[in-house]
Amino acid sequence: MGDVYQTPACLSIQRVSGELPPLPPAVAEAASILDSEDSSTLGGGGEPAVSGRPSSCSEGPGIFCSLLTGYLLLTRFWPLAALYLAWLTIDRHTPERGGRRSQWVRNWTVWRYMRDYFPISMVKMADLDPKRNYVFGSHPHGIMCFGTFCNFCTEATSFSRMFPGITPHQATLNGLFRLPIFRDYLLSGGGCSVSRSSLGHILSERGTGNAVIIVVGGAAESMAGTPGDHSVLLKDRMGFIRLALRHG
Repeated sequence: MGDVYQTPACLSIQRVSGELPPLPPAVAEAASILDSEDSSTLGGGGEPAVSGRPSSCSEGPGIFCSLLTGYLLLTRFWPLAALYLAWLTIDRHTPERGGRRSQWVRNWTVWRYMRDYFPISMVKMADLDPKRNYVFGSHPHGIMCFGTFCNFCTEATSFSRMFPGITPHQATLNGLFRLPIFRDYLLSGGGCSVSRSSLGHILSERGTGNAVIIVVGGAAESMAGTPGDHSVLLKDRMGFIRLALRHG
């Protein structure tokens, strides 16, 4: 019961029937400014689709991991903490180069418990060609972004089985990858920086079969979360469309 509207590298799955919708004005607008606008980031004056400070769902664990690392430096385990911090210096560019996922972490049993608690499900409405790359616009952000995380950063809803040959890359704020330990947790699920250079690298230099997921409303959209009311923030957040057109 669904049709698929597809721009060059951006797939939008809509629950509609009958004729496909007309070309979204945002796509036409992005096409007209693609050649004339060449900012260093994808969004209006900030990183693409995700801007502002991290939400509490990531801020809390990140602060805890930072404090834990600092505490270990004051204990007899300080050599381990020092070696880890040295590793962070060497590994600092990984979030900008496609990340480093762990299938073991993505298949943890705890993710299935989280899926069943809400519950969370993924509905497949179209096949994706593994010979192409894709940009997914995800909505809503929600208070804690559980839906996006469960579907794309874990295998709880069987993403790899539903879309064989497609590797999801969940884009998030670059600042989160500066938090020790927590950054490796994000990377293990397939997280990457949402900067323009990071997404461009995935779409143009890592072959085909890649899908970058951008929560288009960003952290600001989490403040608009009201039960029964669905709001998406798109003003000055057209960078994800420009990204799709540029790499399509």
